[in-house]
Amino acid sequence: MLVTLSAGVHSKSVSADSNGMIELTKANSNAIEYLISVNFNYTPDKAYWKFIQYGGRLFGLSHDQLSNIFWEIKIANSIQYVTRSYANILADNIFETKAVFSKFISDLKAGSHQVVTDMVNGLSKQDKATHQLSWCSKICKYLECWDNWGGKTNPDYPNKYAVYDSFVRTVLPYYFKKYGVLKPAKYSYRLWTPNGMSVARMWSHYDEYNQAIDLLLKALKLIDNQTLSKYRLDHILWYYFKKRKQQELSSFVSSLIH
Repeated sequence: MLVTLSAGVHSKSVSADSNGMIELTKANSNAIEYLISVNFNYTPDKAYWKFIQYGGRLFGLSHDQLSNIFWEIKIANSIQYVTRSYANILADNIFETKAVFSKFISDLKAGSHQVVTDMVNGLSKQDKATHQLSWCSKICKYLECWDNWGGKTNPDYPNKYAVYDSFVRTVLPYYFKKYGVLKPAKYSYRLWTPNGMSVARMWSHYDEYNQAIDLLLKALKLIDNQTLSKYRLDHILWYYFKKRKQQELSSFVSSLIH
């Protein structure tokens, strides 16, 4: 079936399966990337141009510059429950010593998922840890791409950081089951990885979250011959489902996987 999505006066049709769940195809991804590009409420370029204004390289950034970039990424992605002080706390932690700062940059450029975990742990005394994980994963996604690739975020760049998003998290179990990535538990909404790790725990273990998404992307290529980056997968699921109420979407997905 075809579903029409819009952004202001712009619209695109995407294909969905018989359950009304968007199909993970490059054509659908291209349609959604276009809608995001014309949506004035989504402005990640402002954070990027600030990065360029500050020299375009992580090693040259000061404490305040890094804090400002963190905050612009928060604004661009409309992340709730994250205050301006959180950006300063993150920068304080990263600039604790020169050695800590250097390790942050080298680990980020190498795609270490521990960077995200450490950033969230550094905010552990604050509230709304889920929103902090979303924010920190987005920070790493953008900075790793900008610094390694040397330009604005490209949808096909092999980004090493999967964005932790509540809508993506909610619908992933459906696609895990559809592509045989994880096996559903008999009496639970949870799904289980081959090594017994529940998705519920996976969300609090960022490295395992990335591993599960890697498995899905590999299965997608093998079964449907569709190649999507983590960047594209995040956007296609987030944009398609973002207007649904979280609890209703969760219940709907639960009904589909049992």
